[in-house]
This record gives sequence, structure tokens and C-alpha cells, in this order.
Amino acid sequence: MMDSSVTLEPVGVYKVFEELSKELDGYLTKLDNVLKSGLPTLNQMLAGKQMKEI
Repeated sequence: MMDSSVTLEPVGVYKVFEELSKELDGYLTKLDNVLKSGLPTLNQMLAGKQMKEI
């Protein structure tokens, strides 16, 4: 929730939204890469130790 004393112009709000969206996209790309490359390897290691896969 925004503080009532803080006012942003609509253009400013959209600019912040766009910047944060780009930053989030970068993090989601990194997460996707980790899940695609690291998770299968981790699951193999867990299976080898008779542990539940993720």
C-alpha cells in the first residue's frame, strides 16, 4: 500500500513498472535456466541416495 503523502505522476508509475518488469524478467530467465540445467542433476543425485526428487 502506498503512503497517502506519496504521489507519483502516472507516467512515473508506468516507468517504474516497466523497470521492475524488466528486472523481474531477468530473474525469471535465470531461474528458468537453473531449473532446466541444475534440477535434473540434483534429482539424479537425490535418486542415487534414495531420496525424494524435487
